[in-house]
Amino acid sequence: MKIEGFDGKFQVTGEEREKQPETTTPVKKILPEEKTKPSASFKLKEAFAASSQDYNGKKDVVAEQRIKLDARDTFDAGQVEKAYDDYIRVHKPETTVVVALKAHKPVIRGEEICIEIDNQLQQERLEALKINLQNALMRSLNNGFISLSLKFFDDKNNKEEKKLITAQDKLEHFVQQNPVVGKMCEMFGLQIE
Repeated sequence: MKIEGFDGKFQVTGEEREKQPETTTPVKKILPEEKTKPSASFKLKEAFAASSQDYNGKKDVVAEQRIKLDARDTFDAGQVEKAYDDYIRVHKPETTVVVALKAHKPVIRGEEICIEIDNQLQQERLEALKINLQNALMRSLNNGFISLSLKFFDDKNNKEEKKLITAQDKLEHFVQQNPVVGKMCEMFGLQIE
């Protein structure tokens, strides 16, 4: 089937071209020497590499800075817990850090604050934030001589209930409750990964 005036392509026929007014603007030809260089957004790898180098340098500088505060106000466990709450509200750390700060009451020995932790994961996260947390506590408690330390929670000395976090912790708890579980693990060659 053939349509009159249609040559198989979607183009305007010669008669219709004469009827249509010229509305297009002339296109300026760009000479090779006039071509613009693409912006940095087109060079993503280079931009990311440059920004990551800048970020790493700034991160190291911030991590090593400790504030200098000459005040030496005394504080108690209640004030330290309030300072923890302020730190959590302002800095919004990971849930692991929040649990580590809230799980046990801080142990205060003079100007040393000992944070009791339950597992290795909490220790790693708090070690990474230790200087930042120490600076926040110095400002909140108005004492520039505060030092932080981490200690694993010992439930033999305290009567608080230990929270079972990892699968290994749970298995050890079951073995303590019932030694047959340990024998079954050995007999069937079961291991926690």
